[in-house]
Amino acid sequence: MENIKPQSSTQNLESDKSAALLTQDELNEFKKLPIIERRKKTEAELNAIIDLNNELREAYEKVKITGDATEIEEIKKKDKEVKMRIADLQELVDVKASYEEEKEYNKQKISNLYDKCFSILNVFSRKLSKDDLRFIYQLDSKIDPLGMSIDFDMKFKKIKESRKDKKKDLAIALDLKPEEISLEGEDAFSSGIKFYYGSLHINKDNFKEGLVIPDVSYKLSFEIYIKSLKGIVFPKNFSGGIDLHNLKDCKGLVLPENINGFLDLGSLTSAKDLKLPDYIGGDLALFDVESTDGLVLPKVVGGGLFLDGLKSAHGLKLPEKIGGQLSLSCLESTDDFKLPDYNYIGGLDLSSLKSAENLVLPEIIDGDLNLSSFKNIEGLKLPQKINGSLNLNNIKEAVGLKLPEYVGGELKLNKLENAEGVVFPKYVGYDIWLRGLNYFGDLKLPGKVGGKVILSSVNSFAKDHLKEKYPELEIIW
Repeated sequence: MENIKPQSSTQNLESDKSAALLTQDELNEFKKLPIIERRKKTEAELNAIIDLNNELREAYEKVKITGDATEIEEIKKKDKEVKMRIADLQELVDVKASYEEEKEYNKQKISNLYDKCFSILNVFSRKLSKDDLRFIYQLDSKIDPLGMSIDFDMKFKKIKESRKDKKKDLAIALDLKPEEISLEGEDAFSSGIKFYYGSLHINKDNFKEGLVIPDVSYKLSFEIYIKSLKGIVFPKNFSGGIDLHNLKDCKGLVLPENINGFLDLGSLTSAKDLKLPDYIGGDLALFDVESTDGLVLPKVVGGGLFLDGLKSAHGLKLPEKIGGQLSLSCLESTDDFKLPDYNYIGGLDLSSLKSAENLVLPEIIDGDLNLSSFKNIEGLKLPQKINGSLNLNNIKEAVGLKLPEYVGGELKLNKLENAEGVVFPKYVGYDIWLRGLNYFGDLKLPGKVGGKVILSSVNSFAKDHLKEKYPELEIIW
């Protein structure tokens, strides 16, 4: 950054004033957003912005008097951080707004369909469109019942119950013939069946070699005794999830090219002969796979990816996108391990990893970060923000450790003996666990803690000192 020479305090004030200096009215407008009022994490992010904004104002008032170029540089750094925080906040608001918009759309759609189906004013125009039917039967996405009021939930149930000819409806929605559709409880394998609406369980009564599986709307599962799916024919695209958690041998298994739901292959120990789809919309469970030999993961996993049997990441190429948690709970070394440049990851479990060598973590983790086997912090650079919990329970010394500024869940440091040099977050959403702490002299707790601060037994002097220093926090021993 270029060297700034102060001219006059007034000139500095005018030339370096930034749009990131929020007025009180602007801050109040942020507070009025209903999304923030209903979302604790977003509220906490706003509080962090307010704190930074106040720091910036204090520094700015000082430079008006001193005209100090160093102070001006410091203001610019804080100014940049405030801008980044505002952008982050807007991203949170946009995500929540998208969810709110979806809820509002669903409510409006249900109201319109209810009127179309039951209002006397629509007695001559009750015919539903293809889009209406796809919505009713939730063929494109599931409607979250938590986002519905009781009134709308009851209306939606009444609409579904009023549809007497479900096969005819689904035929229109799917561009199929009614005779190509089977409903839950009916025979899924009659000649010509292409779509099964509901959950389908394959057992000894309906299983045979070379079985042709229709597309299934919800879940496909197999009886435990079925050890091989050689010759089973899946559709190219599969709407629901596939539960194969009992399968131990994938030889001859040809999966769909795209699975919109989950895929559970939790009992496979080897990926040899396994060809996974390019796209899986839900979770992919490969809990027991012990080696990356032959393992080619999908390009996109919309849910979580569970690879808890891997001890080494040699040859591991992760998907381009993971929408949920990445679990590598048995990984012992970061040799050959590199996380793709994820802007977002729903959580990260590296609970067997003992050091941060070669480990580069994302800037933001939306779920939990588990590093519970770490014994030292050498080379450890933590994310700036963790929306879930952070587990560093095995670390005893942490001089120079900079924790994330924001931890939305619990902060676990139960073996930490000395907090000297530890930079705590500005906000922790739930409890802070510090049961091993025996030196409190340099302890600087967060200003905002959503739960309790749990310490080990301390003497009465230390108790009184902490209570006086942090009167707003609930500290227990």
